Amino acid sequence: MRNDAKKIMSTELTIIRLHDPIKKAFEVMQEAGIRHLPVIEATGKLVGMISDRDIRRAMTPKPGSEISTWETSSVEFNPAHKVSDFMSWPTRVISEATPLTEVIRKMLDEKLSSLLVTARDGKFPRGIITTDDLLLKLLELLESEEGGSPIFVDSLKYQTFPS
Repeated sequence: MRNDAKKIMSTELTIIRLHDPIKKAFEVMQEAGIRHLPVIEATGKLVGMISDRDIRRAMTPKPGSEISTWETSSVEFNPAHKVSDFMSWPTRVISEATPLTEVIRKMLDEKLSSLLVTARDGKFPRGIITTDDLLLKLLELLESEEGGSPIFVDSLKYQTFPS
């Protein structure tokens, strides 16, 4: 059985547009409970990635508070700042057929916490692989070796089952 990017990628992508306010990216990440947002232009073409670390660079503490949490009440954003001002580019991408060993090597070598998975054209995102996805796969493998209660990973959601 071949282990490739398509087998473990998350396919429910939450995206943001290039010219959206940075505050919107913050709010979307908080609401969805995620740390990475693919950035697209008006045509839907992938142009970058914005992470929670990028968002933190845009935060300003409200008077009398510190940026120690992601609480909306303790931070503010310059309304003129757009996603394009803080996103990372060029976006690191892999194809759906990339073996997991290559995915892991690329993430380690380039110190990446996520990679976008694209169709063969490399322009339109099909999914995302994060360090969380890889750790869940590792946990699944270790638990199945130990005879424990395995975690069943499907491409959309992760669930654990009590022993």
